[in-house]
Amino acid sequence: RGSLLKAHERDPSQIWIAKGSAGAKGDGIKVSRDPEELLRLVDSSDKVSAWVISKYIDQPMLLEGRKFDIRAWVLLDHAYRCHIFQEGVARTSSYEYSLEDLDNRFQHITNHCIQVGAADYGKFEEGNELSFQQVDDHFMAQGCRSRFYEDVFPQMQKIISTAFSAAREQLELPTESGLRSFQLFGFDFMIDSQLKVWLIEINGSPASRELLLSSMSKGIIQSGILPLFAEVENSDPNHLLVQDSTRSAQNEKDSSMPIFLPI
Repeated sequence: RGSLLKAHERDPSQIWIAKGSAGAKGDGIKVSRDPEELLRLVDSSDKVSAWVISKYIDQPMLLEGRKFDIRAWVLLDHAYRCHIFQEGVARTSSYEYSLEDLDNRFQHITNHCIQVGAADYGKFEEGNELSFQQVDDHFMAQGCRSRFYEDVFPQMQKIISTAFSAAREQLELPTESGLRSFQLFGFDFMIDSQLKVWLIEINGSPASRELLLSSMSKGIIQSGILPLFAEVENSDPNHLLVQDSTRSAQNEKDSSMPIFLPI
């Protein structure tokens, strides 16, 4: 609290954003130039929730003048290896970005559950979503010399790896426990006007784009479940793993579908 107020004294023009741990789907997020306003919000909430107040990225990269964020799905497998789903989405706002009205949630909060209430929801993109390839196409159309897969995606991968390394002691199951688990996470990022990627939050129970559910489910089985059975089979010298031609043909057919890539 004291550090926040001192930072405001040093730079009164700084914009701040507050988010509570109990909030979901954009609920409870507040953007303000007045840290006292945000502290009053925190003090008026239930005392169980934890809150984060951080500097607002007020110079984001824009797509046709509108704000967007990036959702990436990441699988953490039983061996504490992380895999990123190669296809993610950009979630766009319904109106042009402006700092004139920080209370306009349709300009500043890109969560679907917020944007679906906007009159222009779906006007520019179906469901206010773009694929990674479509984002890259926008980069080119806007004359940006950087490319999504070459310049943005590697930054995302590095942040994901760093996050899991930092939380390893809390997340990894002891080997002696005999338990084997995996989990799908949703990593949300922002890109600023200098093409720097920022981690916004990590979701432990992320929603998914409906069009990706089938391939994502197959990718989870491929990267999170089958390797564990392969380890069991390979550890048994009396077990012979046989792959029939039908399965091979199906694998070749599915190979063009989005999958999880190891980080």
